[in-house]
Amino acid sequence: MKKVILSMFVVAALASCGGADPAKDANDVCDCMIKANSLKADDPNRAAESAKCQKMQMDNWNKYKDNMEEATKFNEALSECSKKVMEESMKALGGN
Repeated sequence: MKKVILSMFVVAALASCGGADPAKDANDVCDCMIKANSLKADDPNRAAESAKCQKMQMDNWNKYKDNMEEATKFNEALSECSKKVMEESMKALGGN
């Protein structure tokens, strides 16, 4: 019986804290921004897509802001993402 209770506790603990991955969340934001930026400037969906990305970024930040280590991982990945977004934007504009 003790093994069953212990097993249930371990599964519950893993389920409650699992899935939080600052780098993955930052990359999801990045992919969203690249998708939004790939829409033409006059596309009526562009503003909504950009707003969705901003909300995703804020929601993800709120998950990590109270944990310095995870917040740093999120911000570092988001910084790398910004470079990627700029590169994709420059390609779309015909730059190198």
